[in-house]
Amino acid sequence: METSAKKYEHYHFKKRGSSKAMSPSPLKTYTVHFNLNSLRSSNSVSPSLPTISLGSLNTSIDQTPRKNKNGKKRHSGWYRLRRKLPRKGVVAIENSHPHHQLVSCVRQGIRELNRKFPAVGPKVGLNNLDFTEVLKTEIQSNKKIFEFESYSPSVFATIRQAIDITENEFLNSVATVDDHPYYEFISNSKSGQDFFLSNNMQFMFKSNRQRDVKFFISILRNYLQHFISYPHSLLVKYVGCYAIKFPGKPKKYFLVMQSIFYPSDRIEERFDIKGCTAGRYQKPNAEGSQIIIVLKDQNFLTEVLDFGDQNQWFLQQIQADSEFLCGLNCMDYSLLIGRQRKHTDEKVTEHVATIVERIGKSISPIRKGMLTSNGDALYNGQGDYTNRALNDLKESTFQDIITLPEYKPGVMFPRSLTDGVENFHKEHRRLLPKSKNALHILDGEEYRYFVGVVDFLTRFDWRQKTAQYWKIVKYSCGDHSTKSPKVYSRRFINFLRDHVR
Repeated sequence: METSAKKYEHYHFKKRGSSKAMSPSPLKTYTVHFNLNSLRSSNSVSPSLPTISLGSLNTSIDQTPRKNKNGKKRHSGWYRLRRKLPRKGVVAIENSHPHHQLVSCVRQGIRELNRKFPAVGPKVGLNNLDFTEVLKTEIQSNKKIFEFESYSPSVFATIRQAIDITENEFLNSVATVDDHPYYEFISNSKSGQDFFLSNNMQFMFKSNRQRDVKFFISILRNYLQHFISYPHSLLVKYVGCYAIKFPGKPKKYFLVMQSIFYPSDRIEERFDIKGCTAGRYQKPNAEGSQIIIVLKDQNFLTEVLDFGDQNQWFLQQIQADSEFLCGLNCMDYSLLIGRQRKHTDEKVTEHVATIVERIGKSISPIRKGMLTSNGDALYNGQGDYTNRALNDLKESTFQDIITLPEYKPGVMFPRSLTDGVENFHKEHRRLLPKSKNALHILDGEEYRYFVGVVDFLTRFDWRQKTAQYWKIVKYSCGDHSTKSPKVYSRRFINFLRDHVR
């Protein structure tokens, strides 16, 4: 078709902060043509504004970064806009992805640490040095050397073992040798943090601020103690902590967690619940859209959670988890909820053998995981500690092991959180489903739910105390997320209680 047959308008872009048109340099001037005839006939949402297909501009817009006043490279506004718009939902991190080098180096760093320190793994007794240990290595990639660190590796290996994840399974997921791509999850979170998923979607890497990572390492012992008291806790299970440092750039920290939404192939809806409504609305997807979004509290106001005979268990566990976080001065956490209708294979009446297997997974006459390195039982189920190394603990209770100075390991973490204890009600256990990620899955009559408490590293410090007044002005109400831990916990629990059938 002849271009002369079309009517076009011609636009010149001006340099930001300048009243003069840009110079005709091909690196600084962009010309975009809009077909006015097609715009008039289109059914665009805003007919007064032209709709631009950025994909068609790939060859016409120069993407060479300019330098700002400080001499740093800065891409053009069009380039950044084009990069941002397609990034929705879950995106494979291929060679052209801006984070490809970062995740490739993280993968390489995990492999290298595993190669250099093969003896690091789960432990029966964790001492103070295990909580403060940092493994470091330098790696050369593309003629550049970067530093990679792993924090408290034995502690996180012990957590992985407790939730039935072997070391090989973990490494094959987060550091595959065949370089299967990671995925980036483009969330609607306002934190600005990066979220990366392992290729099988089982683990999520989340970038964190240095102060949050330091805080988490400082409470790691409390975190483990909570799982000993409540093995089926709904707190997200962190399974690794890493940092990477490129030359001339600040250190970047990552916490690795087991994905609440794993396996995700059947999940239909996702919610992020804080128990407040100010600024907590997410526009739902258009019908038929395949983009993954996470809805928020205002979207959840008419919803109901029905866990069947586990309703009471859920509310009691949420209260225990929330009160634990309140005691650490934490707030602004969320309950992630994934929901799917139960499929036929999930509704089938279970055979006796399956029920027995589920019972064995949730309860056992002795704490199978509490073993010493030589196989002797540390806790025999009768209130006695039989390990010869603990003869001086005759009068101790199980909780005393956590803080006794005489025994340096300090934390005797169970080998498994899914089985091995007779105190079923005392430790607030439930009958777990026969599925992957069983600690975060609850089955109701019609739906299967994926639930877990996340993002609990925000303390109510001077920053949050200041922010709460700013949010009152911003939202013209007090029902926002920045509240003192006691107020936040009480409101969080009450909100969920109102929505459980």
